[in-house]
Order: sequence, then C-alpha cells, then structure tokens
Amino acid sequence: MSAPPGPPPPPPPPPGMAGKEKQAKIEMLRQSSGQSSADWESVVKEIEQGKKLNPVQSNDRSNPMLSRLKLKK
Repeated sequence: MSAPPGPPPPPPPPPGMAGKEKQAKIEMLRQSSGQSSADWESVVKEIEQGKKLNPVQSNDRSNPMLSRLKLKK
C-alpha cells in the first residue's frame, strides 16, 4: 500500500509594494487613526443619547377582507 500524496504546495506570496510606497501607506494609516478616534467618540455619544424617530404610518393588509354577508352565514 502506498501513502496518499501530500497536499499541494502553498501559493507564492503576493508581490510586495515598493519600500517607499509601503512606508507612505503605513504613515498615512497612522496619521488617520489619531484623527478618527475623536470622530468615533462623537458617533458613540450620538448613539448613546438616542434620537427621536419620526412616526411611521403602516398600512397592514394581512387580514383577510371578508364581507358582512359571508360573516353572517
């Protein structure tokens, strides 16, 4: 009896970005993360305070429409 073949080799790694491009992207993400924390806090405060919702009118048509003649029988 022979052993089953092993799993196929893993795919090659994706091509990396150039060093300067990678550093620029990392720096951009670091800068934006500091600014977004204040925005995130304001969003959380708005959620915690709650907001009054507009009234909604619904037209429920799920009940069957029965005429009075059918109800008397």
